[in-house]
Amino acid sequence: MIGIDIALKTLGVLIIKFEALSFIMILLLFMREITPLIFGEKNKDESNRILLSSFLSALTVFIFHFMTSEVRDFTFSFEVEKMKLRKLFYLSMFMMELLFVIALFYVHRIKKCPFYFVAHFCFMTSSIMCLIQLIQLYLRGFLDLDSFVPYYKLTVVSINLLVLVVISIYPIHSLYKLFNIYNPFYKK
Repeated sequence: MIGIDIALKTLGVLIIKFEALSFIMILLLFMREITPLIFGEKNKDESNRILLSSFLSALTVFIFHFMTSEVRDFTFSFEVEKMKLRKLFYLSMFMMELLFVIALFYVHRIKKCPFYFVAHFCFMTSSIMCLIQLIQLYLRGFLDLDSFVPYYKLTVVSINLLVLVVISIYPIHSLYKLFNIYNPFYKK
């Protein structure tokens, strides 16, 4: 069980690093297009709105995964009874996930950008994650039952991995298209 915990923790760190890479890829690939979108220039083009939604989603995911890992480490630094620490931990993880959902919604609303696939996916998976956090809070924090822990860990890592894949699709697809445009051997 300890080996699996270390592997899941390592995978969690790798997911955060790859999310940062996806965010940076979006930023670098579309710097010229994103800057006017972020700083208020209105554009009715569907592809620019999809780009902005993907950018806002990737930024929000990256910021909140980083903040959540800091809150997790801070929570574990408390010297309190085991059951109180569990309650505090799962409640803080639930609150961070809920704040992410709220932030994702309001960032899109502030920029008057509709939710596209990436934002929808992040919103739905985070809503599921909130439910999982509440279930774990109740089972482990109040009832002291460990039977859900393996499912909880696997679900959290799986959801984070799926979000990473969905966030990475747009920049990877765009890189592929860009490569094919400038590839002298590419034939349509």
